[in-house]
Amino acid sequence: HGQEALETMTQSEPDLIISDVMMPEMDGYDFFQAVRNDSRWVGIPFIFLSAKDKKEDIRMGMSLGADDYICKPFSPGEMLDRYKGNQ
Repeated sequence: HGQEALETMTQSEPDLIISDVMMPEMDGYDFFQAVRNDSRWVGIPFIFLSAKDKKEDIRMGMSLGADDYICKPFSPGEMLDRYKGNQ
């Protein structure tokens, strides 16, 4: 849940945010907007990880300003390479 993640982030700030797009109540796009609208979290790298793999889905995530968009299935090596590329 995006709302639960926001509440957790007030307790402990993450170094990286990896979020699915499809979540109940607050989808990943709304979660991203909430994260970026809070000055405490603006600089945290944000990666979408989703089964939504159509070009328009990827464009949507990237147009919002996400640092990357990875489609499922993925390899752990791919995730690590993309994270290192965003530092």
